[in-house]
Amino acid sequence: GGQGPIRVDDDGLLWIEDRAAGELAETFGTPLYVTSEAQIRDNVRRLRHAFETRWPRVTLLFATKSNASLAIRRVLLEEGGGGDCFGLGGLALSLRAGVPPDLLVLNGSNKQPAELTAALEAGVVVNVDDRSELETIARLAEQLGPAERRLDHRGGRHRCRCDLSGKQSDLNDRGEKARCRDLRVHATHASSRA
Repeated sequence: GGQGPIRVDDDGLLWIEDRAAGELAETFGTPLYVTSEAQIRDNVRRLRHAFETRWPRVTLLFATKSNASLAIRRVLLEEGGGGDCFGLGGLALSLRAGVPPDLLVLNGSNKQPAELTAALEAGVVVNVDDRSELETIARLAEQLGPAERRLDHRGGRHRCRCDLSGKQSDLNDRGEKARCRDLRVHATHASSRA
């Protein structure tokens, strides 16, 4: 048989923590969806360990759209997991669960102004997919007023971490000057994309 919180024993019975699946089905009826908190915690710890053996600073971002359970989100937060949010639903869920904004990233190739505004107001990192999105973010940030706001821009072969802090400066990716106001580069990282 297997080991761990979810396992199959030598007789072929599925166990979820200390309860047999058949027992759970008899008690609660079927269909039945069961989540093992112990298995989630074990998975997160094993995944973090696997990455940390190669990289000292690791932040795991849970794909919030994969499961909207607030209880699961809180378990992941207790394990230090951030969130990869696509849209207002995932962003709201993560913030409601208490995930710190600096552990959240708003992603998506078609982010709407309402989503961007919510992310900027909360101080969530925005992963920018297109240079035109920078202009939208700069406009929205200007409407919201001065505050530090961070975003990632992937343009060409570079990735820039920026903030919108009320100071005018350049965004240098491939030496181009940004048309957007209020952008300041934190760091530029080369990516492996051609």
